Amino acid sequence: MSRSVLLLLLLGCWMCASFCTAFQMERSERCLCKKFYRVRPMNILKRTLYRPSASCNAYEIVVTLKTGRKLCLHPDSKLWKIIMSGERGPI
Repeated sequence: MSRSVLLLLLLGCWMCASFCTAFQMERSERCLCKKFYRVRPMNILKRTLYRPSASCNAYEIVVTLKTGRKLCLHPDSKLWKIIMSGERGPI
């Protein structure tokens, strides 16, 4: 009888852990960009493209300005479209 109680207890713990993990993953994405900015191309020192991943399913372009500030490009900007057309083909 103690073996069946232990098995039932382990099964209950496993189900509880799986439900908690499933609800935690659906809560929100962990994307880098919360705000987007329009930037003049002459002010950009470096750009970094982050492809979709398990934590965020969006393309993100983070640019470093000559002042050292890091900003996310606005997805509707011309610069965004130029960069993305070169990275993954035409939009």
